[in-house]
This record gives sequence, C-alpha cells and structure tokens, in this order.
Amino acid sequence: MLGELHTLCTKSQTIDAIRAGHKRALVVRKDRHYCVGDLLDLRDGTDRKSNAFAIMTVITDVVTHDENPAIAPDFCWVELFNTNSIPAPVWNQVTRLKNSYEAECHRRKELVQQLTALVEEKCNLKDRVTELEAQLAQYQQGRAAA
Repeated sequence: MLGELHTLCTKSQTIDAIRAGHKRALVVRKDRHYCVGDLLDLRDGTDRKSNAFAIMTVITDVVTHDENPAIAPDFCWVELFNTNSIPAPVWNQVTRLKNSYEAECHRRKELVQQLTALVEEKCNLKDRVTELEAQLAQYQQGRAAA
C-alpha cells in the first residue's frame, strides 16, 4: 500500500486524518524536500487541540516555515499511512524526486554561471567597441586637421 493522498491545510483536516487511524505523514514540498511526521493518536487521552497542533506545527514548519497552521502548506502531496512504517516504494519515489530536483538545481546553477560569463563578455565587448569608436573619432579628427 502506497498510502493515501491528502491535503492537510487545516487542523480539522489533520484531526479527521488522525481519527481515520492514520499514524504517519510523509510530506513532500514543491522543492522536493520532505519530512516524515507522526500523527499523534487522539484516543490516548491528551488534549485534541494540542495534538492536532503538534502535527500541524511539524508540517507547517517543514513545509511552509509559517507558524500559522491556517495557511495552506506549499507541498506537492502528503501521504498518510495507517502503519508505523513507510513502504519502500514510497521512499524510492521520494529519493528519485529528490535526486532529479538536485540534478535540476545543479543544471540551473551551471546555466546561471554560463549566462553570467556571457553578460560579462558582452560588457567587455561593449567597452572595447566604445574604445575603438573613440580611437576612430581621434583618427578622423587628425585627418580632418591635416
């Protein structure tokens, strides 16, 4: 079982997921970073609000870095599991996503470096053109005076 796809944007949605028996949440952000959070059991006699807030704090801290749980997290998906372990196929999928994201970041960094080099070369060529135009103007003035 690969888990169930959910969007946990509010405390009440988190409470509903916990009541449904889910124990773990795998949160994958749009930038492909991820975390695993324990969904605390509401039936253990602790305060429901603090329990829901605990997991929402984990999710919002990792996903949005925002302390307001009412704000929708910036993630691709949240998978909920009713077992204490995350199945290997899910970890493999996350690892592939993370690796492809890191490769994409590396490629973008190389492209930025190439672009920076081209801009620098363009500036140097522009300076050289300005210098040659000044020399041409001096030469033309010298010929006109002669």
